[in-house]
Amino acid sequence: MKKLGKLSINPEKLMKDEELINLRGGEFYGDPDACDTCGPGKVVICYEFSIKKTICGGNIHDCTSECDRIFPGSHYCNAQTCF
Repeated sequence: MKKLGKLSINPEKLMKDEELINLRGGEFYGDPDACDTCGPGKVVICYEFSIKKTICGGNIHDCTSECDRIFPGSHYCNAQTCF
């Protein structure tokens, strides 16, 4: 255990990445390329089979309808906020 003044850090008590993901509420299914493309802000990513379309500034709360406009029919929608 390291002591930093009055603060003590016990490495056995540090949370692992998996524990932090669970605490956050699930795995991160984001697309880091979308953040590189769009920069900070809201991003919607629409997938239809192997085709991907990224909407910078997309409406995260209505992700499905955003993707319906691009890919009518079957698709998968993912929304994220880039920092």
